[in-house]
Amino acid sequence: MNGAVIGTLILIFMLLIKCIINLCIKARCSPDMTVAEYLIEKTYLNPNKEFSPPSSKRKQMKLARFLIKKVNVNMFMANSCTNLTMFIDCYDKAAESVSKVQKCKKAITKEPIRTYYSKYRDLGDEFQWRLCDAIKKAKETTIFEIQEKYQNSREFQEKSFSQFEDSINAARRRFSIYTAQFADDSIQEVRNMLERSSHLRFPSDLSLSSVDHMEGHDFEYWCAKLLKRNGFEQVAVTKGSGDQGVDVLALKDGVQYAIQCKCYSSDVGNTSIQEVHAGKAFYHCQVAVVMTNRYFTAGAKTLAQATGVLLWDRAKLQELIVSAAP
Repeated sequence: MNGAVIGTLILIFMLLIKCIINLCIKARCSPDMTVAEYLIEKTYLNPNKEFSPPSSKRKQMKLARFLIKKVNVNMFMANSCTNLTMFIDCYDKAAESVSKVQKCKKAITKEPIRTYYSKYRDLGDEFQWRLCDAIKKAKETTIFEIQEKYQNSREFQEKSFSQFEDSINAARRRFSIYTAQFADDSIQEVRNMLERSSHLRFPSDLSLSSVDHMEGHDFEYWCAKLLKRNGFEQVAVTKGSGDQGVDVLALKDGVQYAIQCKCYSSDVGNTSIQEVHAGKAFYHCQVAVVMTNRYFTAGAKTLAQATGVLLWDRAKLQELIVSAAP
């Protein structure tokens, strides 16, 4: 057997051994990690050892690219999740990876590492405002669950609130003074929402005499439930401030409604007609409505006729209550 054949056999044998080794390593990798990335993590990112980047520029570039990938993945997960504990865990991992990229001095001056590093280098300083964003997102999710997802189950409404409150308390040690205040205000807002939902029964169970004693926000949510029971879809109560004169948005038969709700002890005047007419344009709706537990003044009726605003008074509410689905 000549030397060329022997050399070829040795080369084939070495390639075979390399493939076997790669397969063994791949079996230990996570599904989204390549063999090269696995080796980088095992070599330079051992959690039991102090991080020290390689001296070689080429190796630093490979390490920095891998770390940036980890930052991108963790930030995507942090921005997507509504659980506060998961957000902090993902954010901490991203910030830790950024701090390691910073130590790869020979890599952060080169593209694309420099661009990504510039994007994420302030993660540590931005933690508190990003944490407030996460609290807001968790609050909005909890409010949705109380108002919509679990509206027929008091047990699950309370469970949703407890989970929200517990997640905030578990993370409280990481809060600044201002973040803690924001968190407390958010808890109180959701608690108030839960309390309102507890005594707002289905519209068909309520008499108009009960409605007369409601506070303004309670009446808005009651009207929203009444509309749902009458076949309206995508019913949403607008935020309290800056609502542009519209309290409830709703859709029925392809028509978008902008609705102002007035729980008064006297008849409703011109102002509500003017506000909801302007709000209809702001929210790009086709129909403007004023709902009230009372009636409308003569001036309000004249203005409504001129502007096309629908007036749903006490008699109309009684019709809706009677026709409400159980």
